[in-house]
Amino acid sequence: HFDCPVVPIFHNCDVKFSQKKVGEILDASPVSGGVSRKILGKMHAARPAAKTFMCYGGAPNDVEEYYKGEKNNDVFSIVYAGMLIPLKKVDVTLRALGTLKDRYDFRFTIIGEGEERGNLEALAQELGIADRVEFRGRVKRWEVLEEMGKADCFAMASSPETFGLTYLEAMACGCYTIGSKGEGIDGVMVDGENGTLVTPDSVEEMAAALELYFTDPAAVKEMQRRGIETANRLTEEKVAAMILSDCGF
Repeated sequence: HFDCPVVPIFHNCDVKFSQKKVGEILDASPVSGGVSRKILGKMHAARPAAKTFMCYGGAPNDVEEYYKGEKNNDVFSIVYAGMLIPLKKVDVTLRALGTLKDRYDFRFTIIGEGEERGNLEALAQELGIADRVEFRGRVKRWEVLEEMGKADCFAMASSPETFGLTYLEAMACGCYTIGSKGEGIDGVMVDGENGTLVTPDSVEEMAAALELYFTDPAAVKEMQRRGIETANRLTEEKVAAMILSDCGF
């Protein structure tokens, strides 16, 4: 229908095929993209000489509108936005906050729906933090960005995770962003520079990353600033231009 080349973009489910099948797709394509470095590694294992590129997601073009400047929350405000399913590991953030509840005041807003909601609500009760956790359910995308614009921190240690556009949106909104080490955002988010990376499933590392907001606020402010810069370099239009360039079009 469109008079243009077809460029396959590989996700986690695609590289789960046999190396032979992945290789056949790469052989049939002049260039192919992967949505994380881990996926690119699997593609290169199948065809070392294949021409590939990192296929980033893009932050909203109007990203500047969602950053409201200095955050003025009465307590440390953390937000999560995404599906409530096991791989998103929202329970890790809840458990980490449970270890901090006697030392710090906070509010955790969870946006999204999914099979884990009931379990997560029960866990918040069990940890004694239910009065500090709000389940917002499913909301419109602009409302998610608006909530991120007000929040101090976005935390998600999901695995497996591809690029994770939500991380980039949170960075664009000025959140101190905590992401997954070794997953898709690793490399775009550099630990200690524009965010903090933690090992998925590590309650201890998540707790330490959250506590940094209180123990080293200057470092957190600098990560917020650099996160905004990173997101501004990776807006939808700029990413589209990068992809076209990487493909040689």
